[in-house]
Amino acid sequence: MVRSTDGEVLYLGHRVTRAGTRPQGPTLARFERRVRALVLAGDVEAVERSVASYAGVLGLRRPTR
Repeated sequence: MVRSTDGEVLYLGHRVTRAGTRPQGPTLARFERRVRALVLAGDVEAVERSVASYAGVLGLRRPTR
């Protein structure tokens, strides 16, 4: 099935458009729960890896140090 590129497409929990991708509510909630648990556990490296991974999915650049 061929669809127009004017609309949004739901793909793996993200809304994908020509302008980019946006996560849906459940995806954001899972990410927040995961990061919160890692912060409470004190695993700084795992928090940084999770944030970097999520930013990569969204096509965001991570600030350089």
